[in-house]
Amino acid sequence: MSFTWKVFERSLRTGKMEMVASCRYAEQAAALAGMTGAGVIKAHGRIVWRDGWETMPVGVGPSAETTDTAADSWDGAAMVMVERVKQHRLERINKQRRIS
Repeated sequence: MSFTWKVFERSLRTGKMEMVASCRYAEQAAALAGMTGAGVIKAHGRIVWRDGWETMPVGVGPSAETTDTAADSWDGAAMVMVERVKQHRLERINKQRRIS
């Protein structure tokens, strides 16, 4: 089984984004990003979470009107990330159907 969720943060030395962890579960990646302040989580090469740039759904996290971090609600961040992966898969399937 491969590790789907990859956590990246900006390197202080080079200024580039570097992978700091690879996780099997979205909740683990969100928790790690929340604890370390890592900037980005990717799944299958696509950005699914930018810490401090995201807004969680109403009822999840501290407020739906402000930008939230993974530290505010690990489950909420994981839910957003999983939904984005599902949406990408549906878009890819629909695109393949249109082509064939």
